[in-house]
Order: sequence, then structure tokens, then C-alpha cells
Amino acid sequence: MAKRYTMCLLAGVLSALAGAATPAWGATFGKLVSVRGELQDLAFDERRQRIYAANFTANRVEVIAVPQGEIVSSFLVSGPPSAVAVSPNSRYLVIGLHSGGVTVIDLDGGTRRTLTLPHRVLAAAFGVGQNALLATTGGFYLLEPAQGMGNPLPVQRRPSSSEPPAPAGVFPPNFVRGAAAVSGDGKLIYVLCDSVEDPVIKEPDRGTPTSVLYAHQVGSGLVVEQPLGASPPLGPRGLSADYEGQHLMTAWGLLRLAPRLLVMAQLPNASGRYNIGGVAYDWRRQVLYTQAAPAPDKDFLSGAALSAPPLLNVMDADNLTLREQIRLPRYLAGRTIFSPDMNWLYAICDSGLLMLPLDELPRAPRVVASEESLLFTGSFCDRSVQKRTFEVVSPAGRPVDFRIGVKRAVRGVRVSANSQATPATVTVEVDFSAFQSGQNTTHVFLEIASEDAVNVPSAVRVAVNVRDGDQKGRIIDLPGRIVDLVSDAQRRRYYVLRQDKNQVIALDADSLREVGRMRTGNTPVQMAMTADAKYLLVGNDNSQLVNIFDLDTMSATPPIEFPLGAYPRSVAAAGPTILAAARQSSPPHRIYRAQLDSRMANELPSLGVFTNDVHLETRLEASPYQGTIVVAQADGRTLLYENESATFVVGRKDAPALSGAMAAFDDDTFLIGDSILDRALVGAKKLELAGGASSGAALLPSQWRLRTYTRPDGAGFIERMDARGVMQSRTVRLAEPPLTAETMKAYPAPAVAGMAVLPLTRTLAAIPGPDSIVSLSATGLVGLPSNFDEAAVTPVIEAVVNIADGTRALAPGSLVSVRGSGLSPANQSAPGAPWPTTLSDTCVTYGGEPLALSRALGPAAAVDEESADERHLAVQKIAFESAVRINRVTPITPTSLVALALLGLGDRAATVPDLVRNLHNLVHYVRRRGLPTTAALDLDTADGVQRIVDQLVRTGVVSRFDEGLDAVYAIGPEQHLTAAYYRNTIIHFFVTASIAELALLRAAEAAGDAPAAFWDEALRLRDLLKFEFFFAEREAFLAEVRDELALHDPDWEAHLAAGGDAVRDIVRRFKPFNAHRVLRPFLEAYRVVGDALERQEAAAPVDEAAFLSTCLALGKQYRLQRRIRREESVSKVLFATALRLARNYGLLAPDGAELIDRRRAFAADIRAIIRRIDAIEALAASRLAGLID
Repeated sequence: MAKRYTMCLLAGVLSALAGAATPAWGATFGKLVSVRGELQDLAFDERRQRIYAANFTANRVEVIAVPQGEIVSSFLVSGPPSAVAVSPNSRYLVIGLHSGGVTVIDLDGGTRRTLTLPHRVLAAAFGVGQNALLATTGGFYLLEPAQGMGNPLPVQRRPSSSEPPAPAGVFPPNFVRGAAAVSGDGKLIYVLCDSVEDPVIKEPDRGTPTSVLYAHQVGSGLVVEQPLGASPPLGPRGLSADYEGQHLMTAWGLLRLAPRLLVMAQLPNASGRYNIGGVAYDWRRQVLYTQAAPAPDKDFLSGAALSAPPLLNVMDADNLTLREQIRLPRYLAGRTIFSPDMNWLYAICDSGLLMLPLDELPRAPRVVASEESLLFTGSFCDRSVQKRTFEVVSPAGRPVDFRIGVKRAVRGVRVSANSQATPATVTVEVDFSAFQSGQNTTHVFLEIASEDAVNVPSAVRVAVNVRDGDQKGRIIDLPGRIVDLVSDAQRRRYYVLRQDKNQVIALDADSLREVGRMRTGNTPVQMAMTADAKYLLVGNDNSQLVNIFDLDTMSATPPIEFPLGAYPRSVAAAGPTILAAARQSSPPHRIYRAQLDSRMANELPSLGVFTNDVHLETRLEASPYQGTIVVAQADGRTLLYENESATFVVGRKDAPALSGAMAAFDDDTFLIGDSILDRALVGAKKLELAGGASSGAALLPSQWRLRTYTRPDGAGFIERMDARGVMQSRTVRLAEPPLTAETMKAYPAPAVAGMAVLPLTRTLAAIPGPDSIVSLSATGLVGLPSNFDEAAVTPVIEAVVNIADGTRALAPGSLVSVRGSGLSPANQSAPGAPWPTTLSDTCVTYGGEPLALSRALGPAAAVDEESADERHLAVQKIAFESAVRINRVTPITPTSLVALALLGLGDRAATVPDLVRNLHNLVHYVRRRGLPTTAALDLDTADGVQRIVDQLVRTGVVSRFDEGLDAVYAIGPEQHLTAAYYRNTIIHFFVTASIAELALLRAAEAAGDAPAAFWDEALRLRDLLKFEFFFAEREAFLAEVRDELALHDPDWEAHLAAGGDAVRDIVRRFKPFNAHRVLRPFLEAYRVVGDALERQEAAAPVDEAAFLSTCLALGKQYRLQRRIRREESVSKVLFATALRLARNYGLLAPDGAELIDRRRAFAADIRAIIRRIDAIEALAASRLAGLID
């Protein structure tokens, strides 16, 4: 076995049962039964519901009634009891004595007899048979309780122990050093003992085979032994097996026993102390409960109380991933057993016995946050206050008090909760004005504490990114310790390695959204793809295996197994060769060759002419051309493996140390740290780092090379270079600096999660596409386009003049021209007051990039007081006019049009022919109006539509069901907002027609002047939707409505004047019907806000954060009730806009009864509009069914 561990033991339960909790550490799980003395072993009597506890120091066995937890009697014995076992029929209690001999008690008959044995008994256990297996210093015996001791079972290595007396502070496990475990089916018995006879109680020699694992198949009469060399020692001295006995948790190592011994995972950072901690394998729930004394721990025998509170780790049973940590009343101290129904766990602890009711764990008071991380992004221009919320809940469903606060106070970050007990909504506010001094990311951790919860709540990360105008990239929030990155061009994915959760996270290369996760071994370090790109390989620091994942299915296949003591951290594959650098439990560390067909790895006898002795911190990288594998070591050594000669052809040491970026650009060119190396691994060029640290390097499909690095001031940069290492681009500052080994280590995680970060890093990858370059960063990822380094022209404003006469004389309503160089036609600005009085306080956006006007016009440029109001109006006019014009020229794409049609179907799926029919009138409408398109809209045919829906299926926006007679398509689960994004890029082209449809229905209902009712309704809808769309000015808007009506009915004016059914006939002539596709989501969101306001007390102020949470809940309710029809209607963004509208209408400020009436009227008005949208949707369904033309 090997090196790196963490904490081991059982998992706990309910604070309501905690009769002896430790107040200083808050609530704890379990009931403590205090015992006078020190326990060594436990046995369970199912028939009598008793625990028999071997009190080693008191020469007796305590009888404890469960679940009461009371000591009801005891059995005195002639020496220290070191082992106890109960027969399967609950008749016999077998007590092994450390002084030698066995006492057998007939629990039914009330008799006892003592069997003489000249050996110390170290462990005893019954399987499914009636014979007990005894492990003694003289060997193994089978004991038939009614008959006596049988013949010894042959073993080569006899167990050993130490003999009292010893100084105070030495505990029973240090004397006995033995433990037994029985498989859940009772067919296998395992015993773990030390094998070196030594009367002195001391820490075993590290790395030597001082322990032996014995296995006995019940009824076989044989004991099989496996020597184990372990560093640290195999403590705590505990053992626990799964149901069939194929997996065993021992001390800090999870073993698979057949077909060969394999260390599947181990706990990092364990000290190996025998008397602190324990393990329990809960095969019913597929979890492991572990606890171990953490390293560094210099005193192997010390029983001094640890300063940290005792925590029980609840871990996954396959790779020891930490699920949660539970607080216990005391540290565990060795033996653990389950009740037969697995609902109780009994464990020896410092003070006696801990009783942990596992079936109550789901109902125990715990506190959990709904989010791991919150990302806030802004620019140096941003002075706003942004808000994000998350939930703090108790999985048990009952209220639990908690506190939340910032770990280290940071100005500009405020945290508040709407309740001090779960469930609660926590609001995080970030004031960007407090972050203007630097352009980078500030990470703040919110700590959650609870005196009533039995778990240790995880902190929530808050990332605040403030970027300057020259910083490039889109930040993707991805919490955790991220240590490696691989690109998969064939499937258009990136794979990110999250070490603290033992996961590979797969991301879609186009959207950078997660598409899957794969479970690795414990503490994964590096990934590699096989030459055929079929498999992903993952090396692990705390598992003696390389995981293999089938990338087509993203599923695990059998791993490559390594010999005992070898932990493959770095792995690389080139052509037929797979090499791995493994950490050895006993150095020197080695390189292994792995075989994909046999799934086995073998140590190389030598590395060509060089010895197979590598540094612990070694990284391998394969050439993308599959000819070579380069090896770089932290101590400065480098090696090169060549497939052509099937050996290592270069071995050098040209530097005292190596760290930073590592990449193989081709078979003959490599980047290590700040140097480009040639095919002989000789430095060909030194790259400038300006005193910083290199981070990542990658090869673009165009054969350009990229590299990232950080500067001492914390800024991060990316550059493009050619094959010689000559920079071919300007240096571009990243939105967030790339990760380095030091920043990887800085991510906080429990010590039990493990950490293994190589000093040589891979943090950059590239795939052709929108965000074709990805860089790992402290927040997660930064995505960049391939043209990230295109030069941006510095904008210069020379004048703002009246378009009419070219002078500076401006008046409200004037059209103006902004003259200068480097300006974009797509200018935007905030339309609201107050306005700054100095240009140094002003920010505008040019082509999507924020810019302070002072940077374009020079420092300290002041606004002329006499013309301030006129300039204010002029800038508003520019912003508004720009937005309208941008809308007019935004092209329609086939994808956006298909998304519009699919969303209009609501919850219904459609075949491709159905979609062709749905799209027919839409496409015809686009052509009739001459709207701009990206290309010919090939949506008139099934083939054209099929191509688009296939694209949407590949990106996950649309789901396909093809198990029936015909394939049908619908918006994918939880993809409605994504589809709405596509729709919303073109929605403005259909808004006027939608308003006209609804206004016509309102006019048809009017008893009097239908034309007046129509125009009033059209303008009212324009006002209602003013925060959603950029409308033309009033007269221009009315002209657009007239043009829309004329498009569908040349005689619309006569028909409108006639009113009633004549107006309804105008509506029926509309092709396509639009309102249900275009306006329903917005109006349904408004309905939710209106209904919620209607229930709000008029005298109470509206807490916007709480109100929006209420709206989200109400929206989900209405969606479940089908009172709203569109999934995308339940949107916090839409609810916030509706709230803004309500404020504009004066519906938020506390008031009297009149406010109640106005809120009711608002809600009723929205419901009436939705009723008309329902009518439009019914007409659309009738047309699709052929009932109307």
C-alpha cells in the first residue's frame, strides 16, 4: 500500500440522541455511553439486543443494552479481554484474552468454561458457521464453542502483539494491533494484524511489510495471507468489509481483493495512529464512514486530545469522495460494528461506546447551501450594485438555526438572509464602486455556521470580477480545485479535472456548458487521451489505478491496474504507447508502461540507458503527432521517449528546477516553463515572463502556438507565437489570470479531500469554434475567440454636431452626429439621470467594450454648464436611436426562426413535417417584409428544417424522441431559456404584428368606437412592454402598425371601422399569427407579478429580493397548474422587468385602499391580455388543423 491518507471512520446520526454532546463544538450525532476503562472490541447479540464490549483495562466484558445505551451487567475474566464474538444463534459469547486463553459463555444456560491457550488472542469472529475464527500470536484456530479448540490453521506469518505493562497514554489498539471483519453474507472473515514480534510498543518501520491481511472462507479450513507494507502504518486499527467480502476498508486504504489485490482509493493525510479513528463499510447505503488522526502527527502513541473537533467523514464507497462531515461527541478509537439491519453503527470511542442510528441521518438537523459559487462580473465603468441569491436549507425539512458571514471582510460585499433559520434565502450584494482600484477577480468565502446542525456546512464562494477595457475573455464559474484541462476536437468538448470532488467535468466547446461528469479515482492529477481519441485516461494520487472512460458514452470502463505501492499521477499516450509516472510508497519513484488490452501496468526496468528513477513531481506530455512523449521533472531533469525506437532517446538536466507551463507542440518542439526545447530537449529560445510565472500552452488548429502567463502584479496574459517561439501578436490581458500551481493549491477544501498539484501545468486548450480557446482560471474558465489579439482601434470623439446643419447647436429632438475616429455604429448608454458633470466619470460602450470618455477625450474634460441639459438629451437620443437601428439590421438566422416556432408549440413535440407547416407562414412573412437574413432561409423543405433541428439537438437545446413511428422534436428539458435566447435575437421583428393582433381583438370587443379602442390598446401595449423592447417614437410606431395591417388586409380601415366580426376577420387574415409565440412569455411573467402584488399588503413596503423569490415560487406553481403555458415565462429576469414596470406605474410604494384597487386593476388587465393571446393561439391551432385558411 502506500503514502497519502486522510481521515477514516463511521458516520453518524441524530443530535436528539446525543446525551453527551460537546457544547464547544455545537450539536453532534450519536449517543455516548461512558465506560470506566478502555475498550478494545465489540460484539452484537441480536436476540437480546445487547452489545458486549471488551474492557481491556478492567478485565471484564461490559453488557450494554441497546438502543437504551445502558450498562446492565458485566462478565469478569481472568485477564485483559482483547476480542469478543457472538455465535450466529446468539447462544455463545467467546472472549479472547490478551494474556492467553479463551472464555466461552453459554448465554442461554448461564454457564462458562475457560480454554487454556498459551498464546495471546488478538481477534475473534464468527461467520455463517458455528465455529469462531481466533487469531492468536501462535497462529489461527477454529473454535467450536460447545466442543472446544480445534487444530491450528497453517500460516507462514504469525500475528504479533505487545505485552503490558506500558506507560500511561498507551491504548488497547497499541497492545493488541489486531482487528477482524466479516463480510455481509458471513462467508468471509478477514483479520488484520502486525507480523513483527516486538515487545516494545512503537511505530512500525515505514514501508516495510509489518502488517498482514489474513482471509478465511468459512468452512474451508484455510487461511490466506497477504503481507502489507504501508507508510504510514495501518492505523487506525480498524477493518470493515462489503456484503460479498470483495472490498475491504482497512485503516486508510480501500482494497479490492479479487481477482488481485488493488488499492482502489486511500485517505490522504492520515497519521497512522492506531488508537484514533475507525472505519465502517455501509454496503446497504454504499458509503464509507471514516475517521483518522490527521498528519503531521509526530507522536504515534499519544492519546492526547486533538484540538480539532471529532468529525465523521461520509464518503463514496468506490473512490472515497467526501460527501459530508458529521460532528461526533468523541473521537473514535478502533472497532466498529453494525446492527444486523444496518440501521445502527456502534463504535469504540475515547470515552466508551458511541451509538450512531444511521437510519435517522436523513432526518438529522443539517444545514446545506444550494450553491457552491456565485459569480459577479462588471467593468471599471460599473458603479452598480448587483445582487445574487441562494438558498440555505435543511435536507431534513425542519428549521435549523444558522449564521452566515464573510470569512474575511471585504468592502463592497454585503450578505443578508431573510431568516436566521432554514429554509432561508441569502442575498449577496456586490457594490462595484468599491472594486474600481484594480481589474481582477476578488474571491470571498461565505462561512455558514450552526450550533444546531450536526454537519459541517460548506462555504459559498463569491467571485467578483472587474475588468478593464483591454481585458479579454468570457468567465465561466466552475468551483473547486481544477488541476488539468484537455480538449476533444472530435466531439467538440473540453474536459476539466476537478480534484477535490474526484471528477472529470465535460463541457460543450461551443457553449462552455456542462454536458456530463465522470467519476475518477481518489485525488486525480492528470488526464490524457488515447491516440484514437476513443478513451480518456486519468491518473490518481491516492488510487493505484488509471481510470479509463469511453468518450462516446462518457462511461467508465475497467481501469489500468498498477502494482501495490505505485500511484500513477501523470499519464500520457502517444501512438501505441501509454506511459505513467507513479509515486511509490517507498521511493524511488518510477515510470510504468500501461497496456490498454490487458489493463495492467508494468514497471520499466530502465529508461533506455537511463535509470528508472524519477522525481515525485514528474509530468508527461504526448506529442499531438503521436511520435514522442516528453517527461519533465521538478528537479530539472528531462526525458524524451520515441515511438520509432520504442525507448527513451534523450535524458538531460540543464536546469536546477522546472515549473510552469508544459506542452508538446509536435514530435520535435516542446515548451517547458519559459523555454522552447528542440528535438534534443536543448533550449532553443527563452520566452520573456517579465518576472511572472508561465501557466499554459496550446496548439491552435492553424498551427499557431499560444501561451499564458501571470505577472507579479497578478495580471494574466495570452500571446500568439510561431513555431520558432517568435511572438506574432500583441500581448492581451485576460479577464482573469490563468491558474498556476500555487493558485491551484490555494482553493480551500477539507484535508480529507487530498491535494496533489504538479508544478508543471496544463491550463490552456483550443478547439475551432466561437470560444475556440479556453484558459483555466481561479474562478473556473476563461473562453476566448481565436481572433483574441485583433487590434482594437482607440476611439476618439472629435465633435457632436447637429445632422441638419453640422453645427454644435442642439435642441431636444435633434438628430446628432458623433464625429471622430475608431467609433462603432452600435453605441449604447444608460438613459437615466443623474448624469456625471465630468467626463472622467462617464462610461459608454463601443462595439461591446466599455470605455471611459476621459480616455478618448483626455483628462479633466468638463461639461459646459450652459449646455448640460441639451447634451443630456442628445446622448439619450443617440442611445435610443442606435438601439432601434441595431434592431432593424440584426439578421434573422434559420436557427432563431426554428427556435421561435418550437417555443410557440409550448409543451408539444413536432415532427419535421409539422415544423415545415409551422414555419411556412413565418418564412413567407420574412420574405414579404424583406427582413434581413444571414443567408437563404432553407426552411421550406424537410431537409432544410432537419439540418437545423439536428444542430439544435447536438447542442442540447432540442431533444429528439425517435422510439415511435416518427421522430419528434421539442425544446429540451431546462433548455427553454436557451431557446428563448435564440428567439429573442429576432423577436423585435414580430412585436408590432403581435401588438396589432391583440389590439384588434380588443377593438372587436368594444361596444363603441372600434378604431379608437384599437389605437388606444396599441399604444397601451407599447407602454406596457416599453422595458422589454425598443419601440420607435410614437408617430413612427403608429406608422409601423398601419403598415402591418395593410400587409395582411388592404381594406383594414373599412373593416376596423365596421367593428365586431369585421375586425375579427382582419385578425384571421394575419399570416402568421404571432402574439402567442412572441408576447406570451412576457405577459405570463407579468401575470405572476400582478397576482403576487395583488396579495401584497398595501401598507407594507415591497422587499424586492423576497418578492422576486415569491414570484419564482408562484410561477412554478402556475406552471404546474398549467395556468401559464410557457416554461420560459418563469424567469427572474422577466419578473424583475415586470417589477420595474410596476414601480413605474406607482404600484410599489406603500399606500392605502386605492393602491389595492390599482393593483387589482393591473392584474386583471394582464389576465385580459393573456385571454386574447389564448384566442390567437386557438386560431393558430385551427389553421394548423385546416379549419381556417
